[in-house]
Amino acid sequence: MRARGVFSPGNGSGPKKGQHHTFATSAGNLVVVVTAKPTSTQSFNVKACHFAFSTRVVFAVLPGKSTGKFTGAKGRGVVVVYFAGYGPRYTSGPKKGQCNTSPNAPELAKGAVASFLLKSVLTLP
Repeated sequence: MRARGVFSPGNGSGPKKGQHHTFATSAGNLVVVVTAKPTSTQSFNVKACHFAFSTRVVFAVLPGKSTGKFTGAKGRGVVVVYFAGYGPRYTSGPKKGQCNTSPNAPELAKGAVASFLLKSVLTLP
């Protein structure tokens, strides 16, 4: 079975163990619970002003809460969210040429990428 949907990460706070999340898809709602503390990695290359961030979340399906073709589904899976891009450089002043790592600095569109991957093995009734 294939299903499509739009993922919205919410208010910016990361997922937590025990938290429930509903994935609304073309095949119904897949409701899951986070079963382990999510893990994150990040990197920053100062010479290129390139940054990367990923979060891995392990989950279990909640069969009594899912709907549509997911009704009664059981299983486990993982979600990986990845984002990378280039940050701007200062164009003047004492930091000219250095990476602008301010939280308010805009990311550059050049080379930016975001991905969301959900992998799961489900048993359907």
